[in-house]
Amino acid sequence: MTSNRRDDVDLAVMLHKWAMEEMRYRPQGVGVRQPNVDEFKDICRGQMKDIWKFVTSHVYSAQTVKEVQGNLTLKGRKKRTYKVRFKSDEKYDSQRQTLLDRRARLAGEATNIITDLSHLENDLRRQQQELADTQRTYVLACSALTGLQRKSALLQTFNQQGQNTSHMYEEYCRRINSRIQHVTSRAKKASESDEYYSRKHSSTDEDHYSNMPALETRCSKKVRETCDSVGLFLNTLLQGAFDTEKTAIQRKKELLWSEVETVLREFSVQQTFSSLLVNTQESSFSLRDKTSSIDLRKDAERLRFKYEKPGEMTNLSSPPSLLQSVHQLLEESQLKQIQRFIETQKHENETWSLDDQLNNVRQKIENQLQKNFKQTESLKKARLLVEYELELSGKRAALTCCIDEDETLKERIVKSLRDKDMLVAKYQKIQDFRQIADKKQNLIRVLIKQNANAKSRLDEQQREIQQYIQRSLLSHQIETKSLTNGLHGCMISEMDKFVGLTLPCLLFSKQTDSPFKVAVMDMSINQTTNLVAIASRQALHDVFSCLQFPAYLAPELIMSHCLEEKLKSKNISAQLDHHDKMLHHFGRRTGDKDVVEVIIDLCKDISEHDRKQLDKLLPVLQDRIEKSQKCLAGASSTKQTVQDWWEQPAQSTVPWVLVDQHNLQQWRNRWNVVVTKLRQAMLQNMDQSKK
Repeated sequence: MTSNRRDDVDLAVMLHKWAMEEMRYRPQGVGVRQPNVDEFKDICRGQMKDIWKFVTSHVYSAQTVKEVQGNLTLKGRKKRTYKVRFKSDEKYDSQRQTLLDRRARLAGEATNIITDLSHLENDLRRQQQELADTQRTYVLACSALTGLQRKSALLQTFNQQGQNTSHMYEEYCRRINSRIQHVTSRAKKASESDEYYSRKHSSTDEDHYSNMPALETRCSKKVRETCDSVGLFLNTLLQGAFDTEKTAIQRKKELLWSEVETVLREFSVQQTFSSLLVNTQESSFSLRDKTSSIDLRKDAERLRFKYEKPGEMTNLSSPPSLLQSVHQLLEESQLKQIQRFIETQKHENETWSLDDQLNNVRQKIENQLQKNFKQTESLKKARLLVEYELELSGKRAALTCCIDEDETLKERIVKSLRDKDMLVAKYQKIQDFRQIADKKQNLIRVLIKQNANAKSRLDEQQREIQQYIQRSLLSHQIETKSLTNGLHGCMISEMDKFVGLTLPCLLFSKQTDSPFKVAVMDMSINQTTNLVAIASRQALHDVFSCLQFPAYLAPELIMSHCLEEKLKSKNISAQLDHHDKMLHHFGRRTGDKDVVEVIIDLCKDISEHDRKQLDKLLPVLQDRIEKSQKCLAGASSTKQTVQDWWEQPAQSTVPWVLVDQHNLQQWRNRWNVVVTKLRQAMLQNMDQSKK
C-alpha cells in the first residue's frame, strides 16, 4: 500500500516536472497561480497512471512534436548493438567487433548530439518566436490601451457634454414651466382688472391743460420706465462717460437686458407693442413741442450788445435774478428728493416681496426636510445646514450688491472729477475770454480801416481790366476772320477723301525686332479671316477651299497640311492595292468562289478541328480530374491527421490504440527490423568498397 502511494507521489512529481519544465505549461488568466504536486495527484490514479507514465517517458517537447510529427521514442534514444551474422563462414575477431561497437556507439552519440542541437535550435527559434509574439502582443496591448484611454476620454467628454445638455434641458423646462404659469396667471389677472397709475399730461392728451394727473396702465408704466433707462444709458454712452469703464458698461447692459426681459415676461406681446406704440407717439409729440418752442431769432434778440467808440462791446441782456435762481435750485432739489423717496418705496416693496418669497421657500424646505428625515438629530443638522446655506447665499448677494454699489460710487466719483475738471476749464476759458475778445476787437478795427475805401478801388480795377481786354482783341480781329474763312469746308473735304479708303488698310502693328510697322492685313494670321484680305486674294482663298484648309490656322501651315493630305492619300492607295491583291489571290485559289464563301468554308474547317481536339482531350482531362480528386481526398485526410497531431500530439501513443491494424509495439518492431536491414546493407556496401 505504501509502495503504491509512493509510486503515485513519484508519478505526480514527474508529471509536474514534465508539465512545467519540458512542456512549459503556464496557466492563462490574471491572478491564476501555478499548480502544485498535490493537484497532479488527482489525475494520477487508476488507469491513468499507465498513460501518464508512457507520456512522461516518451513525449519530450511540444515544439519537437510539432516538427517531428511522430513518436519521439523512435529517434533512437536507446542504443542497441546488433551482431550481424553472414551466411558465409567468415568470422570477425574481437578487435573488429569492438571497433564496430565503438563506431555504433559514436554514431549513436553523434546522432544524439545532432538531435540535441536540433532541439536546442528549435528551442532558440521558439524562444525568438515567443519573444516576437510577446513584443507584438505588447505593441498591440499598448495600442489597445491607448485606444481605450482615448475612448475613455472621449466617453468622459461625451458624458460631461450629455450631463451639461441634460442640465440645460432641465433649466429650459423649468423656465418654460415658469413662463407657462406666469402667462396663465397673467391671463387671469388681465381678465379680472388692469392696474392704473398716475402720470404727467402729454401733448397727445385731450385734457393736457387740466390740473388733474393722467392715468396709464401698469404695462405702459413699466415700458416707459424701461425706455427711459435705455435712453439715459445711450445718452451717457454718447457723452463719453464710460470711456475707461468697460466693466461698468457691460454691467449696465446686463441690468437693462434684465429689465427688458422682465417686462416681456410679465406682459403679453400685444400689451407690450401697444405700450411701445403709445410711448413712441408721446415721445415724438414731446420732441415736436420742444423743437417748436425753440426760437433762434428770439434768442438772438435777447443777446443785446452795445458797441462803443474804442471798439469794445458791452452785454446789455439782463441776467436772471438771484431769487429766480434760488427757486429753480429748490425745485430741482425737491424733485430729486421726491424721486429718491419713490425709489426708496419701490425698493422697500421689492424687499417685502423678496422676504415673503424667502419665507415661502423656507416653509417648503422645512416641509421637505420633515418628509425626508425621520430622526430628530438628522433633522436638526439638515435645518442647520439649510440655515447656513441661506445665510451664505444672503452674504453672497449682499457682497454682490456692495460690489455693484462700489462700482456705482466709483463711477460717480469719476463723473464728479470729470465735471470738476470741466468747470475748471470753463472758468479758465471765461478768464481768457476777455483777452480773446480784445484781440478780436483789434482785428475788427484793422479790417474796418482797410475796407473803408474798398468799393472804389474795386471799381477802378474792373475798368482797367476791361480796357486791357479790348486793346488786346482789336489787333487780332482781322487775322482771326481770315483764318476762319479759310478753314470753312475743310472738314467735309477731308471726310470725302476718307470715304473711298478701306479702313482695315490703316491698321498697323509694330514689331519688337524691327523699327518698321507692318500692315495688319498683310499678316498671315489675318489672311484667312479678314473679308478685305480674302477679297484681294481670291486665288489663295480658292486653294485653301480645295485643300480643306481650316480658316483658324495661319497660311504658313499650308505645306504641313499638304504633306499630311499626301500621306493620307498614300495610305488609302496602299490599302486599295492590298485589297485588290487579296481579291486576286482568293479568286485564283478558289476559282469563281466569292470571298464570303471562302470565309464560311474556313469557319467550318476550324469548328471541325475544334470538335476533334475536344474528343481527344476530354477523356484525358476527365481521368486527370478523377486522379486529382483522389489526391485531394488523401491530402485532406492527411491534413486532418496532421491537424489532430498538432492539437493532441500524444493521442496515438497509447498501447491499445491501433493505427492501420497495428499498435505501437508492432510499429516499433517493424521499425527495428527495417533499421537492422538498412544497417546490414550499409555494412555490406562498406566492405565491398574496401575490397
